[in-house]
Amino acid sequence: MKISKRAIVILLLGRDAVVPDVKMNPCNMDGYRSLWVGNIQPEVTEKMLIDLFRRYGDVHSIRILRDRYCAFINYGNKLSPGRAMEALQGHVLCGTAITIRFPDNNYLENGSKKGPVTVLRKSSLMTSTVENKAASTSSGPKAKLSGPVNGNECYFWRTTGCIFGDDCYYEHIPCNRGIDWKMQRTK
Repeated sequence: MKISKRAIVILLLGRDAVVPDVKMNPCNMDGYRSLWVGNIQPEVTEKMLIDLFRRYGDVHSIRILRDRYCAFINYGNKLSPGRAMEALQGHVLCGTAITIRFPDNNYLENGSKKGPVTVLRKSSLMTSTVENKAASTSSGPKAKLSGPVNGNECYFWRTTGCIFGDDCYYEHIPCNRGIDWKMQRTK
């Protein structure tokens, strides 16, 4: 029978004991090379993040997940993430305090990564060419669309409806509202 860490703390210290989140400890005992950065606003650019996090070590790559308001910062060594976390925790970026913690999955441990990643050692033209080639040669099932379509138009605006309204990062063209959803329903 395996007992959780929380159960052990309750037994030893009582129900009101506070267990600190290990993933927010800048000591980096597990040797992570990445940081998860939360509260990333749509105005935040990759350049802003590079300039901010490069001060604490060699940034290997950055990935911004705009739909989840977060980003992943990947360093080339294990010391830099802890330094960056300690210095930048609560830093105000575009009017919002960012939250920094270590991710659930360590960078370069899993082998393959899904989706586009901005690698700072290569040109963006080469990165996009590699992404397109990988997408076209993939024999598996096609990924479901969820981002922009036709340039920068909101996918959800064209289908079931966008919950972000005027705050959406992507364009809402009034004549295209629900157009793709209507087409699916008639088939």
